[in-house]
Amino acid sequence: MFDYGYRLSLIKLLIRVLVAPSAGSTFLLGAGSTLQLFNLPTWAKIAIPILSVPTYWISRNWLDNHRAKGQAKRFDASLVPVYRGKLPGNVDLIPRYVGLWNRPMITSLKQWTIRTLRLAAGFHGGYPTAWIDELLDEAGCDTLNLRLLWQDKVRGAVH
Repeated sequence: MFDYGYRLSLIKLLIRVLVAPSAGSTFLLGAGSTLQLFNLPTWAKIAIPILSVPTYWISRNWLDNHRAKGQAKRFDASLVPVYRGKLPGNVDLIPRYVGLWNRPMITSLKQWTIRTLRLAAGFHGGYPTAWIDELLDEAGCDTLNLRLLWQDKVRGAVH
């Protein structure tokens, strides 16, 4: 009756984002200690796996950006302009990106109807992604990379 596939997707995401970098660094620390290559204090053995997660994602983000610039240069192309939000990772755009659907689960047709009417009343442009057109007008372009949470989200104008 219910689809629980999202839980498996969430578990996979958490493993990829959090567990893999810290497990890799823990494995390297253990192998280095076992082979007596180095002897680190306890605080370093705790701090390195914790700090490996942001270090991995910062370096991966930098490498992805560097690779994209290199490919664009190789093909004599230009990259899509990137929107610069007020907060790191353009976190200030997430409430607009998610919209009004980030609410508790709808349990009845009456709740669905009320929410739909409220949602429709909140759209000044007539459709849910009207805010993207505002960003495009502000940036003065037809295509914009929102870079939500440091991941590319390229959106374009609807003509």
